[in-house]
Amino acid sequence: MTDNIPRITRDGVIGYDATEIVTIDQATRAEFARYPVAGKEEAAAAVAAARSVTGAWWDLGFEGRGATARVAAADSLER
Repeated sequence: MTDNIPRITRDGVIGYDATEIVTIDQATRAEFARYPVAGKEEAAAAVAAARSVTGAWWDLGFEGRGATARVAAADSLER
């Protein structure tokens, strides 16, 4: 951000130096939490990690994923 003005997004405000996102409670406008902004390297690493574990899930197909989700939901309701 070259103008050094915070950007308000749907999820919060990106701070002046773009190193963190400040989330705002939409009802009270009070600060809720602060999160660091990832750089390109961190974002690429996160995407690579996510992609490395999605193969088996994707291979289940739509019906298989649905069945797995229904079993997980049923298990969570029993607890």
